[in-house]
Amino acid sequence: MSWIHLYDEDELDLKTARRQLQKHGIADPVTPVDSHVNRIDLFETIASSREALVALIDLQSDERTDNSYSGYRVIETIRRHPLLAARCRPLAYTVHAREDVIELARKHGALALISKHDLDVPIDEVARVNLLGYLEEQRLLVPSPFGERAAPEGKLPVFPDSARARERFALQDRQLQSALRSVCSGTPRIATRPYFWQTVRSLAEGIDLTSTAHWIQADFDVPARTVENDLDDLRRLLEPRYLGHGPAWVEFARDLLMAAPQRRRAPSDTDMVRCLQRLSEVEPLLQDAEIRKASYLDEAALRAIDRVVLAANGGRPGLGHVGDWVHTDHLLARLAAVEPDENARKALQVDFVRGVSNMYDTYMAQTSRV
Repeated sequence: MSWIHLYDEDELDLKTARRQLQKHGIADPVTPVDSHVNRIDLFETIASSREALVALIDLQSDERTDNSYSGYRVIETIRRHPLLAARCRPLAYTVHAREDVIELARKHGALALISKHDLDVPIDEVARVNLLGYLEEQRLLVPSPFGERAAPEGKLPVFPDSARARERFALQDRQLQSALRSVCSGTPRIATRPYFWQTVRSLAEGIDLTSTAHWIQADFDVPARTVENDLDDLRRLLEPRYLGHGPAWVEFARDLLMAAPQRRRAPSDTDMVRCLQRLSEVEPLLQDAEIRKASYLDEAALRAIDRVVLAANGGRPGLGHVGDWVHTDHLLARLAAVEPDENARKALQVDFVRGVSNMYDTYMAQTSRV
């Protein structure tokens, strides 16, 4: 069995990544690579290994739709689970080697971040880059337990380096107007607002307009009506392809983030809870013993799920067809009822969101295996 494992949910991206590794001399028969598109397969492979492995975890399951860089959840699952952590050294593997994405990877346990863009070097520079040598060093590393940060904030190793990444994203920032023109018939007024890209991210996640305006109001202290007026102005500038029976907000936002990928910022803890699956839809999954086992969740996440979902007294009233912000507020109210202490509640929220997200990911992985 190979000691290098590559994980990417996208089959085409996985093939591209394998070709990149082959260019760096990492391929059959000398240094084979095992590839995985399913998180359960990856976890089971790690658990059954008798030697230390290195896993290159692509941070996006899909470049167009995965605005949360969900691969960090795979990394964190490995680092928090005692068996997986003892046998695997997970590295983030991404084209988005920006400071916010680097920090996301560090915060959730990556031991280093590999910049895909910066591995694309001329053939005569491959030996100098020495990717294989770097992976061998990572394999021999004995990482500190997850809670004892081996890499302090802002200090996660980036390979080959982060200087070129900073230059690249600075250039892309100067091309933003071109990106806007590629999807709009003009420059919308909202593009000048400090909350524009957060609005775009919310729309790309499929958050309804009322909830988007509600959260922009909470985060930026602007009237929700101002945001709604800005969206009305934007609606008039959308090209015909976004104007069917109504504006195709999700398609527009995802197209814009594809044209300006550096604006697809890493999610905060607040983003994570707002984009969490609705409990009314996933509560049965959270109690499924098979999914719990296949998720390889840490004990803190499992305890959080039990406290918030299984130990809820009196059930949960039906919310009906309401905005996303109502569901989020209801969840936050439930967390407050379960844990009155503010600091302890913040920790409970992080553990709970991690647990729910990972169990839902595992459910989807099980479905794709059938």
